[in-house]
Amino acid sequence: PLDRASFANDVWMKQRADIDRAVNVVHELADCRRVVNDLGASIAWGADLTDVRRDLAAYGRSWFRWFHRPYREARRTLLGVLKGPAPRTFDKRLQFVDCLISGQQRLHDLHLDSPLERIGQTAFGTHWRGAESKWEELAAVLLWDDRCRDSSLPADFRQIVSRWEPSHAASQTLDELQRSTGLVESLVTELTHALGLSLPILTGTAELASVPFAKWAKHVDQWLAARDQIHLWIGFRRKLQGLITAGLEPLIPIIEAGQNTDTLVERFDLKFYEAAMRQVEHERGEIKNFDRVSHENVLSQFRTLDKKRLELAQLEVAIAHIDGIPIGDDAGEVGIVCGEARKKRNRRSVRQLLKDAGRAIQKMKPVFMMSPISVAQFLEPGGLSFDVLIIDEASQVRPVEALGAVARAKQLVVVGDNKQLPPSGFFDTVTGDDESPADDGSTAAGDVESILDLCQARNLPSRMLRWHYRSRHHSLIAFSNREFYDSKLFVVPSPERDSKHLGLHFRFVSDGVYGRGAGASRTNHNEARAVASAMLEHAKTTPRLSLGVGAFSVAQRDAILDQLELLRRDDPETESFFINGPADPWFVKNLENIQGDERDVILISVGYARDKSGIFAMNFGPLSKEGGERRLNVLITRAKERCEVFSSIRADDINISNTNSRGTIALKMFLKYAETGLLDTGHSTGLDFDSEFEAQVAEQLRRHGVQLECQVGVAGFRIDLAVIDPDQPGRYLLGIECDGATYHSSRWARDRDRLREQVLTDHGWKLYRIWSTDWFQSQDAQLRKLIDFIEKARSARTFQTNDEPETQSISQPVTKPETSPPAQRQQ
Repeated sequence: PLDRASFANDVWMKQRADIDRAVNVVHELADCRRVVNDLGASIAWGADLTDVRRDLAAYGRSWFRWFHRPYREARRTLLGVLKGPAPRTFDKRLQFVDCLISGQQRLHDLHLDSPLERIGQTAFGTHWRGAESKWEELAAVLLWDDRCRDSSLPADFRQIVSRWEPSHAASQTLDELQRSTGLVESLVTELTHALGLSLPILTGTAELASVPFAKWAKHVDQWLAARDQIHLWIGFRRKLQGLITAGLEPLIPIIEAGQNTDTLVERFDLKFYEAAMRQVEHERGEIKNFDRVSHENVLSQFRTLDKKRLELAQLEVAIAHIDGIPIGDDAGEVGIVCGEARKKRNRRSVRQLLKDAGRAIQKMKPVFMMSPISVAQFLEPGGLSFDVLIIDEASQVRPVEALGAVARAKQLVVVGDNKQLPPSGFFDTVTGDDESPADDGSTAAGDVESILDLCQARNLPSRMLRWHYRSRHHSLIAFSNREFYDSKLFVVPSPERDSKHLGLHFRFVSDGVYGRGAGASRTNHNEARAVASAMLEHAKTTPRLSLGVGAFSVAQRDAILDQLELLRRDDPETESFFINGPADPWFVKNLENIQGDERDVILISVGYARDKSGIFAMNFGPLSKEGGERRLNVLITRAKERCEVFSSIRADDINISNTNSRGTIALKMFLKYAETGLLDTGHSTGLDFDSEFEAQVAEQLRRHGVQLECQVGVAGFRIDLAVIDPDQPGRYLLGIECDGATYHSSRWARDRDRLREQVLTDHGWKLYRIWSTDWFQSQDAQLRKLIDFIEKARSARTFQTNDEPETQSISQPVTKPETSPPAQRQQ
């Protein structure tokens, strides 16, 4: 009503100072918001930075500010309310804190019941919106008032206006309209605040008064019709609040506006990682300036120099040894040695010579390789001593046998595998002591099987040798790795998946019969003949490879030798192999004597089978006794390239429901693995990519029709990506190495850049390296190079395969052995 303009003149003039102050507070708040919102997160307005401002001002300009805990805590608090990194200069940081504190104070001055809020509401009416008021509009009102006073209008123009009397009808209508408008405005304001609505998005304008009533009525009708969906809106608002908490408030207008948000997460991830990559490149110039050719030249030089360094170390050792050899042959221990060398007869015994000239001999030959019995036989107690004693195959050395050697050394290194054969117990009944030692809680040497067990019982420092280099195909060690070593061995994967010439193979002898009963041979003649035939076939087709045969019993070993002798008589052309074969001569041994041997090809004869009556006695000799699983472990890990298992029984023929023998159970599992390639463990072999980089490379290759598998190998030693040969699906064309998790987790440059590649190449892999920096900067070019390399590898493989002579095989290959973690050498 016009009579309310009575406020206008006298009251306006009296409270003009307060009105100006209210406008100034709004103006100052706008300036503070501009500075704070540019740098700070939304949570900054709720933070108390009074102490931060004090500590920054006290220590911020000091050279020693980092030594003051209050400064460090103040800086940490400041970083917590910023969108990004802190301003570089001290003045800008202090300006931000001052603006935030000042803005918080201005917000407090404009709270709902404050005097300034009442003054502003009364003076400016609908133009006043508290802390959200636009100071430009308020300043315009003040300017209008000042101009009115400076014009020809009378000084009491406000009183004159206040005395104007409108018509009664118009006044009534205006009153009703004002009440209705005020009620609608109040209710709509309350509703939009409660629902968290955005007026600009909902109505197209931020001015509540400019929205037509018809539009509000339409919205209200829609809301009433969808009241059962209010929970969806509540959930939506909670998610938006989560964005604010996470510092993603700029995304809210895009979501509220209903723009296409299907790829919003992907777009955000892309921008985030691009920003992170740019920051890393900015901070580390070597990444930004990375060049594949230069880097690989450096790696090539490193590999060459590393090998030369090892060669130099060998020469240094040899030179140090030569320099240490004593000179002179006329007197002392050297004279004794030289004199003995010149004698034709009546030489001193070895024991006497080592007693008289042991120190000189040690200078000439610093390494003595001796059995425990030889130590006692040739070295007198208290005579020679050694810096280091190394006991190999320690699981077969009794503590009492090792005691003499240990007493002659300053340091002891024991290398062995307690999953392999223990010392022989043949003489236990002869030398056993019937008296039981007193139980005092200690572990005596006689209480344990071997020197290895004694060292473990004494809790000496130990380390597992995890690299397994012997097996050139992972199926040869996969079973032992899983069953006996808890998949801790690092096994180098083979590029050949299903090959007749590599890996584990199963040969079923369908007519095998085991001789059982009184007067029976306790052998399987048909299986022995099959093994002997395989030995002759090996001599004809692959004589360059060394050969060994392992039998489960002495009787079966002898049967194989007998059958071999008969076949050799009928086929004399194979004699060159059996007489002048490879450097490692062929052998036929039972499982008690095979430990320590290794050959390129191993043939295993199980021997045990059903007798003539069809009865299977479930007796596997030493394998069924305690420690039988250790004997099996030794037998099945002797091959370097190929192992063929000859058996007249299958895994299903072995009933383990009535036995606790670990050897029998392990044999059943091994036969199943040999025949089917499946480890009976329920362990999943599907492994995902180590990094997003590898996933991108694989996706692009598959789009170009390249078949591949990821993470090929065994735990600890995997090829990132392996390309399958489309012409021969049982093998891989090449392995693709990415500088991802496997690469950067290596502790040493030698392991990462030389040894790993050397081992894989030695096992037949063709490798291709992709550098992530190159891929991110020029993906298309790197992809073309990779595809060209794959095509060249395929062409070269096809040419090589066509030129290879055919070789015959008598075995049935294992069907896709389970890819297990890479293994290592076991001692």
